[in-house]
Amino acid sequence: MWFKRKATNNQQESSDRRSARYWTQRKMPALLRIISVECSIQSMFTDLSIPKEFESLLLPQWKTLHYESYDLINVDDFDCPEDVKALLCNLQQTVHESHHFLCGYRDGYMKTLLNILKFDDHHCVLHRQYKPFTKRITNVDLMSISSTLAQPKIEILSRNQKSFIIIDGMAMAQWKTRYEYEGRKFDNTKEDQVLRELFIAVHDIAQNCSDISFPINVYAVRVRKSFFTFYKAIAEEEYVTESSMRFPTKHSLLVQKHPPTTNSISRAYDFCFKDERKQILKCLISIKQWLREE
Repeated sequence: MWFKRKATNNQQESSDRRSARYWTQRKMPALLRIISVECSIQSMFTDLSIPKEFESLLLPQWKTLHYESYDLINVDDFDCPEDVKALLCNLQQTVHESHHFLCGYRDGYMKTLLNILKFDDHHCVLHRQYKPFTKRITNVDLMSISSTLAQPKIEILSRNQKSFIIIDGMAMAQWKTRYEYEGRKFDNTKEDQVLRELFIAVHDIAQNCSDISFPINVYAVRVRKSFFTFYKAIAEEEYVTESSMRFPTKHSLLVQKHPPTTNSISRAYDFCFKDERKQILKCLISIKQWLREE
């Protein structure tokens, strides 16, 4: 079938393999020449409209969940389709349970949202519990350094080898204060994991897919309870070739990030707020349209 990946050749063990401790002490984005830049929504996404069939997700009557009082919203009060009510139930369960620091997003919450937006239609294949095919790159056994990987849960692969990965950011978060926990400020020490995952995803496509066109683009979203941060990797052929053989010294991998930092605080869109929910939907729908393009 069209979405079947080509077989991967057994890769020879490198003679200068280093220990996991050696690599975790290095700044991987610097070693891999990954350049992260913050972008506006217009420069990172195209076609930022919301089709009428998805307007039920805007829910203008729903303002926000009440973090302080822990009040649960009554979904029966909303005039919306049943699948949207199911999304609200799963989402508020995620938000309130994550007050115990025990969970990030539930598979049902993201699965429901992706299904409503039709990410699982015949143009795409949705892989749950995604694990990259790539095992060893640039003499680094990345898969053996489990503590440095973000371990994305879902990958969506289109027929033309475009990839979109959903990363469980809660597993990486290191909350310091209640203010940080509520999403207005995040500890970015773990964001390097997202950059590593994008690097792996780029090489995964280059090594395991046929008919590759450059640059290779990979979208990702980091989800922390109800908070969304979007990324886009842009890999030119020269970078992929160089970094598949050794640590790159001439070429770089560009990773765009949205939303940008404001007042020195790293931001994320919150699905629980009306205006930010609209921005999240615009980004996701734009990614879906990009996946479907030939």
